[in-house]
Amino acid sequence: MKKQTLVIILLVVLAISCLALTACHTCEFGEWTVIKNATCVDAGLKERICECGVKETEVIPAIGHTAGDWITDIDSSCTQTGVKHQVCSKCNTILEIDSMSAEGHIEGDWIFDMLPTCTDAGSKHQACSLCNQIIAIEFIQPTGHLAGDWIIDIESTCVQQGSKHQTCATCGTILSIESVEKSDNHNDKDGFCTLCGYKLYSPGLEYTLSDDNTSYIVSAIGSCTDTEIVIPLTHKGKPVTAIDHKAFSNCSSLITITIPDSVISVGKYAFYNCSGLMGITIGNSVTSIDKCAFNNCSSLTNITIPNSISQLDPTVFLGCSNLTNIEVDSNNQTYKSMDGNVYSSDGKMLLFYAAGKPNTTFNIPSDVTSIGKYAFHRCSNLLSIIIPDSVSTINPWAFYGCDNLTSITIPNSLRVIEKNVFGGCSNLTSIVIPDSVTSIVDSAFTSCESLTNIYITDIAAWCNISGLSNLMCCAPVSKQLYLNNELVTELVIPDSVISISEFAFLDCSRLTSITIPAGVTSIDYSAFLRCDSLKSIIVDTNNPNYQSIDGNLYSKDGKTLIQYAIGKTDESVVVPSDVTSIGDYAFYNCSSLANIVIPDSVTSIGDNAFSYCSALASITIGNSVTSIGSYAFIGCTSLTSITIPSSVTSIGKEAFFNCTGLTSVIFKDPNGWYVTQTEGATSGTSLTLTDASQNATFLSSYSYYSPYYWYKK
Repeated sequence: MKKQTLVIILLVVLAISCLALTACHTCEFGEWTVIKNATCVDAGLKERICECGVKETEVIPAIGHTAGDWITDIDSSCTQTGVKHQVCSKCNTILEIDSMSAEGHIEGDWIFDMLPTCTDAGSKHQACSLCNQIIAIEFIQPTGHLAGDWIIDIESTCVQQGSKHQTCATCGTILSIESVEKSDNHNDKDGFCTLCGYKLYSPGLEYTLSDDNTSYIVSAIGSCTDTEIVIPLTHKGKPVTAIDHKAFSNCSSLITITIPDSVISVGKYAFYNCSGLMGITIGNSVTSIDKCAFNNCSSLTNITIPNSISQLDPTVFLGCSNLTNIEVDSNNQTYKSMDGNVYSSDGKMLLFYAAGKPNTTFNIPSDVTSIGKYAFHRCSNLLSIIIPDSVSTINPWAFYGCDNLTSITIPNSLRVIEKNVFGGCSNLTSIVIPDSVTSIVDSAFTSCESLTNIYITDIAAWCNISGLSNLMCCAPVSKQLYLNNELVTELVIPDSVISISEFAFLDCSRLTSITIPAGVTSIDYSAFLRCDSLKSIIVDTNNPNYQSIDGNLYSKDGKTLIQYAIGKTDESVVVPSDVTSIGDYAFYNCSSLANIVIPDSVTSIGDNAFSYCSALASITIGNSVTSIGSYAFIGCTSLTSITIPSSVTSIGKEAFFNCTGLTSVIFKDPNGWYVTQTEGATSGTSLTLTDASQNATFLSSYSYYSPYYWYKK
């Protein structure tokens, strides 16, 4: 027990000593020394030692496996899986074992086993490019026959069919056998086929070589006596390309004409006045038919325009009075036909109406905007035509010679009535002129001798129309003017009017009075000519240029008598003493006037001043008159005698022409007179005018000096 206690005490002393030593020493360790290396799976150990002998140790962690490459154990194939494993690159321990998918086949090229033919199928297969195993087999459809060229076995002729066959270009098998229609392979002799007798062309025609020497032109009928003429495709080895102007003109015995496909143009008047021509065949190469080519072909009833034609002159069918149908090929790009008439391809212009159609009425389609030149020329069967408001242009001569046309309504869209549009419409009795019309061109209504009723809706618009004379002078017949369908008898000119043009109210026989506002500054001398019932012309007192005296029209200063109201019933008239001139046409056609006294204040009597005053029997010409105008007393058939005062120095031509009752003309100064056919000439044929009877003959007879100008030196 004492030993144990002693040992404990020694240990305590030793421990205290060590603590004391430790408390006074700091260890300084050297480098780490690996005692045991770490592996992939096991930890290692390292230590370091202080100079005092104290050791310190530390565990080194296991480093873990490092995956290496995969190593194939069994290769995969197109159809089977393979095996592979992966080991640690340090310790070579197997880390993982895996399978490898089958790679599948790789398609190779198709290999033909049997090629197809036109009728039999072929076959082909496809193998894997890796293992060469066949992976697909397919059949190939027969190719079918490839049609080759037709082979003529027997040539056809104009009298016999031929035959031909067609083979497969691949295998030579005959695919088809067909007959060949009779051909145009004629055997020509003098224009006829010796095999079939077919007429190939008409012999005896005359030809002209073209300027470039490449083709021929039919220039005349020559010695050909055929009535059914066939123009050949060629002449002397060169194509026939044209029919010259007037080539067959006036060939009245010609019945049919065949124009071949080689012909390109038909010239002016080519078949003019071929009155017996009944049939025309136009080749498919003709592009133009010129002026009056078929003019007056009165037996022609039908004609077909091929698709090649792009130019038809407007006069092509003039005078084809029996033409009832004009057919245009549906493939023509310029023209088309509707109901046997010809329109532009878009239908907006009516170009040719078949003049021989029996229809008495015709409604122009509402799509039409223009009526072509000569479109209805001499369509004698038409009694009425309806022109829609879509029409804005009617070209010259459009309705010329429609001699049974009785009425026409001009559409509201028309501005100009062109030359001869209604010329020769001799039975036209009424016409409606809309406010849109601003101009009537020369001869628009020439020879419309029955036109008596004119319908308008606005007097101002009427007065502003340029060329009214071309309507009002169409024929010397009385006319009735209707304003909004009411007959105008008392005419009031609107305030907006500043001018009343020539012949504006010519022959308006029912007019009894005219009121002229202050704004009118110009009135043509002919404005109220031959208004036989006109009894009063009233002028606003504020008018600066005109005035009314006793219902007649005078200049503002009263010195010129412009228009006498010829409907007055007064037989005797004394011209006011302030008047110095009697205007042109002032008393024209005043049928009641029997006696006229012209005062000494008057110095001139205008042209036509007293023309056709058929009752005028007595004239007193004032002693200051120096000139008597042309036609001044023409047609005064009741005039028997007249005295020409010595003041007169000139008398116009035909001043007393057709004064059939005139037996005595006394010249107060019979000396120094001469006559001439030239107005204003200073010399001429001298006359001695002392014989009153002879003077009357000289002045009134066209066989003597009536058509001359008379002057006194």
